[in-house]
Amino acid sequence: MPAELDFQDSAIGIGFTSLSPGLKQVFFIGDGLGAGGVLQSYIVPDGATRLYLGTMDGFGWTGNNGAFTLDVSAVPEPAVWALALAGLALLGLRSARQRD
Repeated sequence: MPAELDFQDSAIGIGFTSLSPGLKQVFFIGDGLGAGGVLQSYIVPDGATRLYLGTMDGFGWTGNNGAFTLDVSAVPEPAVWALALAGLALLGLRSARQRD
């Protein structure tokens, strides 16, 4: 189990713009806005397959009129780009040989 993140620590705080929690590491989302109202981003660790969301209410679970909005985007691994470029290079070589 990874170490707990301390959001009261000035190095992290709640005004961060980007956070990369580890697998199985509990982290704080809050209102999703960092210092100056900048939208915060969360980097999903390699191997993650689930995200569990929990809410807190000061008293009795009433008056919760909020919502969660998630934008998920996949970032290709460098190895994927290397394989794609190698494949294109091989196709180019094959095409050049066929012309000769």
